[in-house]
Amino acid sequence: AHSAAVTASGQCYTFGSNQHGQLGTNSCRNSRVPHLVVGLQAMKVTVVACGDAFTVAIGADGEVCTWGKGARGRLGRKDEETGAPKPVQLEETHPYLVTSVACCHGNTLLAVKPAVEESPSQ
Repeated sequence: AHSAAVTASGQCYTFGSNQHGQLGTNSCRNSRVPHLVVGLQAMKVTVVACGDAFTVAIGADGEVCTWGKGARGRLGRKDEETGAPKPVQLEETHPYLVTSVACCHGNTLLAVKPAVEESPSQ
């Protein structure tokens, strides 16, 4: 098992098991102490969630970064089986802003809202 936390300034830290690179430290070494996730410095992380050997972070501007075990598409990439020991931003085009994330075993759920707020009709 592994855990993740986000600071008030938007930095993401992880610790615990790292067999599949789910800590985002670009290695597979376990850690008992929190380590800053490399590769997320360019975004302010607002939410992070842990699944079974993978992690997903959401940025303040709706960015989605995933890393760890890639089996069965859990990282949301076209290459479903490829894992990553460091965060990789998803390059999806859609009219939504991702606001939150929840993960369990091998599943990821993203909460979204329209990227452009519609003005009320008069």
